[in-house]
Amino acid sequence: RFGVTPGKIFPFFLFSGKTLKAQEIAKLKDFITKHQGAKGVIIIDGHSDASGTSATNLILTMHRTAHVASLINNMGVSKDIKIELRASGDSKPAASNDTAEGRDQNRRVEVSFMAR
Repeated sequence: RFGVTPGKIFPFFLFSGKTLKAQEIAKLKDFITKHQGAKGVIIIDGHSDASGTSATNLILTMHRTAHVASLINNMGVSKDIKIELRASGDSKPAASNDTAEGRDQNRRVEVSFMAR
């Protein structure tokens, strides 16, 4: 399973989920706290497993990225940090969709910070 890498985290979603569990929100809050006062851009890229159609998965990942962006805004992110949303749907799997564990890893949002 993914961990936290410098400048990037991977909050995970439940099957068909559009909201994050408390432990994933805590991961996001830690990430935002580490970048308070910085200048740059946070890129939120939503992903899904291959369950459902590609169109449905794309819409689902759009909801996921919007949810994470809303959480970040509510956490008081600096005005000097811009937020960019992307939705990749099921087009960039991190693991095989042939196993439950792989599908779990694919239901994620990649949140990365790039300093300016």
